[in-house]
Amino acid sequence: MSFTQIPTSGFTDASITEAKRSTDVITVTSTTYTLAASDAGALLSLDSASAITVTVPANSTAAIDTGTSFRIAQTGAGTVTFSPAMGVTIEGLIGSSTLGQYSVVGLVKRATDDWLLAPAT
Repeated sequence: MSFTQIPTSGFTDASITEAKRSTDVITVTSTTYTLAASDAGALLSLDSASAITVTVPANSTAAIDTGTSFRIAQTGAGTVTFSPAMGVTIEGLIGSSTLGQYSVVGLVKRATDDWLLAPAT
């Protein structure tokens, strides 16, 4: 078996740093929150003793690209429930809420106004 070494000089980019590869954490303490495109790639840490409702907006309101994913953690005692805006469908095996404190879910936009909700890590 032989391997061909490929030079990596063309792959360097000084603008990519470890800090930019790290995941931002956005802490939410209110009992209502609406997803925004700017939340993509971050971990949304929902930290409230009371129940929290996360609204998944319609594409006509917030044009989030298909394939965009969100990670959401319930870090407080309040259950996080996902509420679809008018015309939005959220599908998933876990229902429409987190499973309990410290659970993490993933939300992925599959198509215009069609989302998938699943346990995540």
